[in-house]
Amino acid sequence: MLRLPASVLASSLALVTLLAAAAGCGADAPSAAQCGKLLDHLVELEIGAAGGGKGLTPEMQADLGKQKAAVLEAKGPEFTKKCSKEMPGPTVHCMLAAKSIDEAGKCGESK
Repeated sequence: MLRLPASVLASSLALVTLLAAAAGCGADAPSAAQCGKLLDHLVELEIGAAGGGKGLTPEMQADLGKQKAAVLEAKGPEFTKKCSKEMPGPTVHCMLAAKSIDEAGKCGESK
């Protein structure tokens, strides 16, 4: 059985926490739906950084999908609450547009 690394979600949560602390709250806080999309996107970026499931059998791909869904269900509410209360909207939009975890990590940085 293929397992998502625990670091996938931990990295995503840590990234949001660090960016929220650095950027502070904005008047244009993101919606719960935007935060849910962000978590899904960050998990996808982490999976991609870990090889993206290349070379997996259809059964392994299905298992990966189930594990991703379980992670999103288990940690989604906590992530969404933190994101919607602490992340500025522009940072969330930037992270949603990011093509890599490194790129997402640069969102909200002072220029």
